[in-house]
Order: sequence, then C-alpha cells, then structure tokens
Amino acid sequence: MGYSKFSTIDEILFAYRIRSAVNCEKLAKKRRAVLEIQLRQFVRLNQWDFTLLAVAAYSAKIVSGLLRRVRRGTLKPGSEIEDADVEFKWHKIFEDLAAGAT
Repeated sequence: MGYSKFSTIDEILFAYRIRSAVNCEKLAKKRRAVLEIQLRQFVRLNQWDFTLLAVAAYSAKIVSGLLRRVRRGTLKPGSEIEDADVEFKWHKIFEDLAAGAT
C-alpha cells in the first residue's frame, strides 16, 4: 500500500491575503448583491431594525473603502492598490511548502 506525505501551511487562507490589486467594481457588485438579499429578507419578515442595520453596514463599508482609497491615493477609477512585495511573499510560501514536503 502507498504512503502519503502531507505538509501544513502556517498561513491560513494565504491566497486571499496576498493579492496585487483589489477589483473595486467586483467588490461593489458583491456588496450590492448582499444588501439586496438582506433587504428583501428583512422587509419580507418585517424586521425593520435589521433592515436599518444592513443599510448602515453597507454605507459604512462604502465610506471606509473610499477613505482607504483616498489615503492610498487610488481614488481615480481604474486605479489599483499595488503591493510591492507580492512576488516575494509567494516565493516564500512555495519555498516553505517545498521544505515541508521533503
């Protein structure tokens, strides 16, 4: 019977943390979709307090996202948030994986 070798990764969900750009249009579509689903559900159940909270959370996310982009100087449409050492981080992860597999 064959044997298997498994290694573990110290960084949980590393692929979601390491990225060179944030697609703001995609993020906005996701947030709008979540808000629409929440509003439809909360209005149907007459849960007006949750409806208000959903709108408040959506608004807060928009404001915090805009403030973050203003601080980084990426408010122009089509601009991306660059991470200078993304390639280095990926190489380090792959090296750690290779070292753990041997």
